[in-house]
Amino acid sequence: HLGPISALEFHPVRGTLASASWDGTVKVWDLYKSNSTPESFENSADVMCLAFRPDGNEICTGTIRGLLRFWNVEDGSLVCEIDGQKDIKGGK
Repeated sequence: HLGPISALEFHPVRGTLASASWDGTVKVWDLYKSNSTPESFENSADVMCLAFRPDGNEICTGTIRGLLRFWNVEDGSLVCEIDGQKDIKGGK
C-alpha cells in the first residue's frame, strides 16, 4: 500500500487476509505463500472499511465518499455498487 492501512479482515474459510488503505486499494494476501503477489481491488477514493461475505465469495469495500462496492474474490470483478450519497435517502 502507498497510504495508511485502515482495515484488516481475515477470509472466513481460506488462509487469506484483506487489507484496505487510504490509497484507494484493497489487497488480498495469501498468508501461506511468501512469494505471492496480492490481488488488488482499485477504488475511486480512500477505502475506510471492508468485510467478507460469510461464505467468502465476495468482499465489500466502503470508501470515504460513501460508495460500497461488492467484488468477486475469485476473479476480482466488480459485482455491484451502492452509492450512499445518491442511493440512500435521509440516512435510512
